[in-house]
Amino acid sequence: MLYLMCNADGRRYALRAGDVVELTPRVYLAPLVDGPPWLCGMLNYRGRPVPVVDLGLLASGQACPDRYSARIVLMPVPDHPQELFGLLVDRVSTANIDETQARRTPTGLSSGLLYDEEGLIHLIEPDRLLPVAHREMLFAPLAQSPPDSAFSPEQFS
Repeated sequence: MLYLMCNADGRRYALRAGDVVELTPRVYLAPLVDGPPWLCGMLNYRGRPVPVVDLGLLASGQACPDRYSARIVLMPVPDHPQELFGLLVDRVSTANIDETQARRTPTGLSSGLLYDEEGLIHLIEPDRLLPVAHREMLFAPLAQSPPDSAFSPEQFS
């Protein structure tokens, strides 16, 4: 199965390529006041706000370095596929991985572990990246916002 390989906090991670909507370069992220430390900010993705989470901060408290190789992986929010979230990572590539060889020992963000010639690979699932409590915190304010059509120019005159 095809996986997106990435680095964060000095570790290697793999995400199923089928879980990825798009891969973008690291761009300006609008900061959020009083957001949790692992939340980098909001990405303007084609006119819609998308929260971006730093995989390194989420996994170990060590931020993803600000490098040219950093990328934002856009994925659907588990249980809310119409919403997206971004994952800030470093050094992205792809690899074919035989999941049957994974040791299924869920720990933290990892749903399984693999070893290859370069060392340990943490297999991660979107559900483990964005637990229900985080989803509610990030997406409840957007869900409560009135649709654009609820505003009229007369309100501001």
